[in-house]
Formats: sequence, C-alpha cells, structure tokens
Amino acid sequence: MAERPAVPPHDPPAPRLRHAALAGGLVVVCGAVAIGLVILAHKVFGWRPDTGALILIVLGTLTLASAAAVGLVVRRTPELTPQVLGFRRPTLRILHLLWQIPVTFIVAVAVSGLVLTTLFDGSGTGDVSSTAQDIDAMGGGLLPILVLWLLAAVLTPLWEEVLFRGLIFQALAHRMPWFLAALLAAAIFAAIHIAPPALAYVFVLGLSACLLLRFHGNLWAPIILHAVNNTIVVLVGAAAVL
Repeated sequence: MAERPAVPPHDPPAPRLRHAALAGGLVVVCGAVAIGLVILAHKVFGWRPDTGALILIVLGTLTLASAAAVGLVVRRTPELTPQVLGFRRPTLRILHLLWQIPVTFIVAVAVSGLVLTTLFDGSGTGDVSSTAQDIDAMGGGLLPILVLWLLAAVLTPLWEEVLFRGLIFQALAHRMPWFLAALLAAAIFAAIHIAPPALAYVFVLGLSACLLLRFHGNLWAPIILHAVNNTIVVLVGAAAVL
C-alpha cells in the first residue's frame, strides 16, 4: 500500500483587527498615563528636572510603556505566536536588505525633499535636527547618547514593527488587497509620529517596511530597516552636536 503524501503545512492565521486595535489603543492609553504622571509630578509635587533629564525620562517612559503594552497584548493572546507575528528564521534572502535599505533611504529622502520644498518652502525640520536638539539639551555626553540609541534604535523598532507590521498591516491585508493595506498601515505609522515636516519620510519608511515584510515573509527585515534608520538619525544628530 502506497504511503500517503504528507499534508503541506498551512500558513499561520493572520492577526485579527481586534488584536491590532487592542494593542494600538493600549499604547495610546499607556502613553497618556505616562505623560500624565510626568505632568503630575511637575505640577503637584514640584519636580523640576533639567531639560536633558526630562527628555530622557519622557522618551524612556513612553518607549517602555508602549513596548509593555504591545508585549502584554501579545502575551495574553495565545494565537499571536511569534510565527503569526512574522518572526521566522531568516534565509539567505535577507541579504537583499543590502540593496533594499539604501534604496529605501534614497526614495524616502527624495520624496521628503519634494514635499518639504512644495509645502514647507524647504524650511521644515525633520527627525535628525530634533534629535540633535535633544542630544544638545542632554549635554552631548556619551552615556545619554547611548541611552537614546538603545531606546530609539533597539527597543522602538521592536515594538513598533510588531504593532504596525506584525499586527496592523497583516490584519488589514487579511481584509483588503495587500498594497492598500500597506498604504493604510504606512499612513497610520506616519500619523502617530506627529511631525509634519517628517511625515513624507516616515510614510515612505512605513510603506517600505510593509513591502519588506511582504518580500521576505519575515518581520526581522522591517525591524532591521527601522533599526538602521533610527541608528543613522541618532548618529547624525550626535555628530551635529559633538
């Protein structure tokens, strides 16, 4: 009797929109609570940190609270396994990032420059200049820069990619054509950064992250793109101050 062929494994189920909405809502709530506590400490208890310390505390509180919110939703939802979110073992295909990341930056800078020239008369400031101002306010020391890098280029890419690509993009792509889902997810990603001059750049970055997840079938690809981008922002900002 012939042996029955093995049944090929099915693709893991996509995250639900309610998972994305819950994680996103919890991030907003945790962020609001974190900012509220800082304001309360300032107004009620007379806490008066210097500007540099305040920037690090606010950024650290927001980042840790957001990461904890996304992690809580993932941990408390059994169906949101690492494979469902997109954490799969990279293959040699990941080497395509060697050209995909530079192309992404070139396109993002070109689109951002066009938008800034058209809408802001070229006078807008983006993430790099604001990062330089933050580093300058923190005194420009090595330790604050290292802490800023850990928050912005290590922890932030992890929780943001899980939320925006692992949950939001994949949930939307399950309900509509994937490219429309990528456009919508990128628009949401850009909107939450609340930086009009950098809006076009962040939108292209978010769209590229969706395309990378689609191309590689792996969340590590957009995480690497995001981490490299934020590392460059921190390094250029530090170089402008030091």
